[in-house]
Amino acid sequence: MNTRWTGLLSFRTAVLLILMLLPASAWAAAGEAGVPSFEGPLDVARAYRLYDAGRLEEAEAAFLALTAEDPTNLDAQEGLTWTYLTRGKHEEAARSADSRLALAPDDEQWRQRWIEIIHQLPARREEAIAAAEALLKKRPDDLGAKRLRGRLLSWTPGREDEARELFDALIAENGRDAEALYGRSEIARWAGDYETANRLLRRAAEADPDNKRIRA
Repeated sequence: MNTRWTGLLSFRTAVLLILMLLPASAWAAAGEAGVPSFEGPLDVARAYRLYDAGRLEEAEAAFLALTAEDPTNLDAQEGLTWTYLTRGKHEEAARSADSRLALAPDDEQWRQRWIEIIHQLPARREEAIAAAEALLKKRPDDLGAKRLRGRLLSWTPGREDEARELFDALIAENGRDAEALYGRSEIARWAGDYETANRLLRRAAEADPDNKRIRA
């Protein structure tokens, strides 16, 4: 076996053993600060509770241990990806997202998330856009795939005109497409056209009043 992978597996195994051998008092101490205590064997649910409690270093270690114990654990690999993202470790998040996609290549929902995750790395932006275009070619009538491509284009320097045209087409097709309105408003805001951005955001909020992101 490659020595790099051997070392990594050894590290993950060690992490797993450390977590499983922690005394209950170590987990219970967190409960005194209003954070749920964690007892018993390590599992995905406890790792996600660590994540939700903002204990990101512990969550990362837990998810790493779980993926080392079972490399096919989709929930653990996904949790590791989100933990990396929340910690600002974008390269690690992209690699973890790659692993999650490899485990279930037919999971189209995760493929869309994977595309957005790898797009955060400048070196992989073109790969992400190509993947989004391939997804749209495969599902030309999929509104979600169209919005995804629009978002990626709007987040990529030099692609604003393409993104604007795509969102305008979506809005022309459905004037109450809240996500398209929001995406188009972002382009206007970044261009300094705050009047247009405000108008589009108001339309988006009217179309989807329960959308917290748009309201914010």
